[in-house]
Amino acid sequence: LHVSQLPEGTLTASATEVLVGEAVTFGSGTQPGALVTWDFGDGTTSTEEAPVHAYTLPGSYPVTLTVGSAPCDLVLTEVIEVGISTGLDDLEGEAFSAWTEGDAIRLRWSFAGSGVHEVKLFDPRGREVKALRLSEASGQATLELGGHPDGVYVLRLLGADRVRTVRLPVVR
Repeated sequence: LHVSQLPEGTLTASATEVLVGEAVTFGSGTQPGALVTWDFGDGTTSTEEAPVHAYTLPGSYPVTLTVGSAPCDLVLTEVIEVGISTGLDDLEGEAFSAWTEGDAIRLRWSFAGSGVHEVKLFDPRGREVKALRLSEASGQATLELGGHPDGVYVLRLLGADRVRTVRLPVVR
C-alpha cells in the first residue's frame, strides 16, 4: 500500500472581471516543478505555473487548476467574467466604458474636473428607454434591460463639452 500526500496549491487571478482582450495573470501557489494543468474554460489550456491569458469573447469562464495527477490531485476553480469593451478612445485624464452583461448594460467612468454628465439609452427602434445623470467624477452603474428586446442599443453620453455615442449589441 502506497499513500501519497495531497498536492498543495492556490488558484489566484489578477482580476475576476475583465473586458475582452484584457490579460489575466494566474498563479498556482505550487512548489517549483509541480505538475500543473490549467483549463481556462474557453478551450485553451496551459501547463505553466503562472500563465497569462486573454479571452476573445464575452461570457463567464470557469478556470480550473489541477495540481498533481489522479487519484491524488488537487482541483481548484475560479470564474472569470468577461465583458465587451466599447472601444471608445479615452480623453486625457478621462475614461468611460460601457459593455453588455446578461440583462444589463454596465458603465464605468472617471472624468477630470466636475460637472454633470447625462447618459441616455435608446432601444433598437430608437426609443429612449433609460436615462441616468452622472454627477460624481468617477463611479460605476448598471442599466437593467429586463423586458426590453435583443438588438443593437445606442448609448449616448452627454457632457458640457462632449457627446459620445456607442452601439452595444444585446443578445441573451
